[in-house]
Amino acid sequence: LRFGMTRTQVVDLLGNPKEEYNSFRKLEPYLDQELHGPHYIDLLKRSTMLTFGDSDRNNQRPEVGFLDGRLDEIYLRAKTGVLFVNGVNVLGNDRPEIIVALAQKEKIMLFSGASYYFEDVGVRITAPKFWRKEGSISLYSREGFDKQMDLGHP
Repeated sequence: LRFGMTRTQVVDLLGNPKEEYNSFRKLEPYLDQELHGPHYIDLLKRSTMLTFGDSDRNNQRPEVGFLDGRLDEIYLRAKTGVLFVNGVNVLGNDRPEIIVALAQKEKIMLFSGASYYFEDVGVRITAPKFWRKEGSISLYSREGFDKQMDLGHP
C-alpha cells in the first residue's frame, strides 16, 4: 500500500472489502455542529473507510482510510511481526523500546490517553501496555496526520 492510492488501486491489491463506511454517517448521531465545528464535520464527510477480512494466513488485513478518494490512513492490529517505519520495527516485541526509538526520530511526540503520536514518521501507537490484545498501529500520510489532529486528537 502507498499513500495517495485510489480506492480501486487498494481493492485491486487487497481484494473486495468486507465493509465500506463513511465516518460521518457512523458518528452523525453524536456530532454537535458547535462543539465539533464545520471543518471537522467536513473532513468526516469527505472520509471513507474500508475494512478487509482475514487473509488465508490468519493475519488481519488493514482497515484503510481515504480522504477525497486518496489513501491517507492504514490501521493495523499490533500482532507480533515485522513492519519497519524509519528503521524501527513497530510490530516488534519490546513496546517501550519501540516508543523510545520512534521518539528519537521526532521533534515532538504527543501523548493522549493511551495513544502515542509521532508526527514526523506518521505513526500512532495505541494501548502499548495491552499490545497483543487491544493495541493497534495507525500509519498516516501527512494529510492523514493533519486530519487526525483536526478530528480532535491532540
